[in-house]
Amino acid sequence: MCQMEHNLAKWVDYLNENGLSAQVNSSKPSSLLFNCNASGNSFVIRCDIGKNFPWELPSYHLEERKKYDHLAHVAWGEDGYASICIGSEERFAVNFDFPEKIIFESFKKALKAVDKAFTNPEYNYSELKREFREVWRFHIRAGNRCGLYYGELPSIFTEIEAREPLKDSRGLEAKLAFKPFSIKGRQDAVISSMSNNRRLAKGKAVFVPIDCEELVIPPHPNESIKDWWKRQYSNLNIGKKLELARYSRRNKARTFYAVLGVQYNDQATAVGISFSSPTKEKVPLDYANIASWDAQAISIDIISASNMLPRSGSDTSLNEKHVCIVGCGSVGGFAADIISSLGIGRLTLVDYDMFKPENLHRHFLDACYLYELKSLALSNQLNYKYPFLNAQYKVERLCNIEKLEKYDAIILATGNVNAERKFHRFARENNVRIPIITTWLEAYGVGGHAVVSTIGKKGCLECTYLGLSSGLPELSNSLNFIEPGQYIIESHFGCGGEFLPYSAIDARLTAICAVKLASSALNNLIVDGKSLSWKEESSSAILNNIELTHRYHYFDMDNKMNDIYREECCECNPKKNGNRNSL
Repeated sequence: MCQMEHNLAKWVDYLNENGLSAQVNSSKPSSLLFNCNASGNSFVIRCDIGKNFPWELPSYHLEERKKYDHLAHVAWGEDGYASICIGSEERFAVNFDFPEKIIFESFKKALKAVDKAFTNPEYNYSELKREFREVWRFHIRAGNRCGLYYGELPSIFTEIEAREPLKDSRGLEAKLAFKPFSIKGRQDAVISSMSNNRRLAKGKAVFVPIDCEELVIPPHPNESIKDWWKRQYSNLNIGKKLELARYSRRNKARTFYAVLGVQYNDQATAVGISFSSPTKEKVPLDYANIASWDAQAISIDIISASNMLPRSGSDTSLNEKHVCIVGCGSVGGFAADIISSLGIGRLTLVDYDMFKPENLHRHFLDACYLYELKSLALSNQLNYKYPFLNAQYKVERLCNIEKLEKYDAIILATGNVNAERKFHRFARENNVRIPIITTWLEAYGVGGHAVVSTIGKKGCLECTYLGLSSGLPELSNSLNFIEPGQYIIESHFGCGGEFLPYSAIDARLTAICAVKLASSALNNLIVDGKSLSWKEESSSAILNNIELTHRYHYFDMDNKMNDIYREECCECNPKKNGNRNSL
């Protein structure tokens, strides 16, 4: 990407002609200074223009930042760093041919942020609390270790486990590890790292919840963490002060950590203080014992369902649901991963097949699980990846599944049409009233499908086996894109190597259809039977002389759910039983 030559003098003329007070910064190349006033305060905003401008936005900084107290959305740091938040670049639509206009519009946002912080104390106070964690990080010294808290934040004062990072480590192993003593036995990646026996359990640690009404604003630019903690302690309710003082009198250490659960309105986060003392002292949780301790701010990341799932677009309500996936091949494996990423709480994986080398390039599983049972391997891999998932496995066939009512939904991804139709009949005869999602893909990547139905609601799998024009039962599914009766199986060195030709992309797209229907049904967004299909261009099918259906040629409803109910269906309407004998 070519760089545009900067013409600061020209840009300054444009800015001043449009009512601003701008000049070139004589002490810093590629920088402008804006003289501003707000609520009796005169201040200067510096505009730093990077070498990639206008392909990236300039940054704005408040000069002499430490002259001012707390200002919401105005950071501070070394070397004149006093960044003013103007929002992410994704919020700006820019015209690269007029860089002076980019500066003009972005500066107005920077000025508005500072002006509002100066002129509206109530807003400033509220935003500082709301952005507590972001302000806190400006007090973290270079080289300070970061902490990781595993689990839901407690609602009461709690002693917690603290483990040191591993020496010369990276990633998870380089984090201070905090967790409740009660969390044991999980095998996910995070807890495995935290419980590593090579980590030293050093010092003591507690969790201190700070309610919204107790919370004071974060430390200001010139305030020490120790002084801030005194201010925060003073604002706690009397019961909490007594509890902290009591703990402080009874416990001594050289190293002590306080993980502070910060509550503001309906949001919760955590920050930390690392205390150290040259000698063993009573821990610094009240005024009487703070003086001899050094205090430093540390950041705390939270690994909890309530904190992580909403940030990733997941649904916390799904954390209470239990889904069964029958068939852990390519489609079932990707479906298991996708629904786990949405925050499902419990997953039962059913398959009796083994993961073999020929499965590797179109399956979710890692190569380390070769020659393991797919259901077992998939449960292990998902439990390790997702901290809040409880995935179990069963080595069974579809026809052996019992006690279906304990599941909130079932996804069938076996690829065995007859077994799946038989299963639907069994579910109807036993009045199993939970959503059942049936999914399959077609050869040569022409498309994939998923159908959801619930006993007692309109629309079932058998509705999709009725002729579109005749309304009579047929052997093939009316949603299919490949005409029935064609040989679509390929083989590699004989019958033992037969396989349906499709790619991992095809399997993933089909799994997405299945999970979309499952998620919608679990959240009661759909009640009656629906189908969801995707299709792709047909060059591979044409090269193999595969004839495609009328639906394929006229299908243009990707990602659209369609009703599947047919009045002629003998399953949905028992009075139509005569149709069952029409095959």
